[in-house]
Amino acid sequence: MLAGDAPAYLRRLARTNPENVWAHGTLALILFQAGEYRNAIRGYDEYLRRDATLPGMFTNRGHCHFGTGDYDRAIQNYDEAIRLDPVCVRAFLGRGTAGACTEELDNSIRDYEEAARIDPVAAEAYFKQMVPQEVTRDRDAVRRFQKALDHLGYQRAPSAYFVILGYLAAGQAGDGASAERFLSESAGRLDAAWPEPAVRFFRGDLDEPELLKLATDDDQRTEARYYLGMHYAIRGRPAESLAHFRWVKVYGAPGCEMTDMAVAELDRLDAAAKP
Repeated sequence: MLAGDAPAYLRRLARTNPENVWAHGTLALILFQAGEYRNAIRGYDEYLRRDATLPGMFTNRGHCHFGTGDYDRAIQNYDEAIRLDPVCVRAFLGRGTAGACTEELDNSIRDYEEAARIDPVAAEAYFKQMVPQEVTRDRDAVRRFQKALDHLGYQRAPSAYFVILGYLAAGQAGDGASAERFLSESAGRLDAAWPEPAVRFFRGDLDEPELLKLATDDDQRTEARYYLGMHYAIRGRPAESLAHFRWVKVYGAPGCEMTDMAVAELDRLDAAAKP
C-alpha cells in the first residue's frame, strides 16, 4: 500500500469495523500531521469514545483543537492528559502555549516551568519550535511577547527568546518604538547564555562574526542565521538577508523550526524580487 493510499484504506477499515481503535487513531494521526485538524479531531473523537486511557491521544486532540484556534477545548484535552499522566511533558507544554493564547500567562508560565522540571531538553526543544511561529502567524505578537516578559521577568530561561521574537515581530510590524523597547528594557537583565548574544547583536554590542562565533552547535548556528536574516530583512538589506536564509536552506539543522521559517522567508523574498 502506498503512503498516499493510507487515509482511504484506514477510512474503509474504520467503516467496516467501527470498533477498530487502531484504524481511528492512525487515521487521526495522519490527518493531524497533514494539518487537517478538524478531520483529525473526528478521528480522535472516535478513538477516545472507545478507549480513553492514553494521555497521548488527548494531547494530540488538544494540539488539533489548538490548530483550529479553539484554545479552551485544547486546554480541556491537555488537562485530561495530565490527569492520566502527571508527567506528560507534551501536555504541559501544549497547555502552556494554549494558556498564553488565552492570556492566562501565570498558568502558562507554570506549565512551561513544570515541563522544564520534568524534562529540560524536551521543554527547550518544544519552546524553540512553537514560539517562533508567533512572529509570523499572530498579528498581536508584539503585545503578547511584552506581556509575557512583564509576567516572567528577564531572568528565566525563555526570556531572551521573548525579547528576540518580540523585537522581530515589532520590526516586521513597522513598530520601531516597540522594537527598541524590547532591546533597551532587557539591557543587562538577561542571562548571558544562548540566545542572549543575539539580543546584544540587535543592540549593536556585537557584530555579525562575533555572534556567529558564539553559536556553538548546529541548532544555535541555525538560529543565529535566522535572526541575522530577519534583522537584515527588517532593515531593508535584502542581499544580506537572502545570504543568511540561503545558508540555512543548505546547512540548517534538520528538524529545527527556524530552518523551515528561514526557507519560507527565502521563498517569500525570492518571489518579491521577481518582476
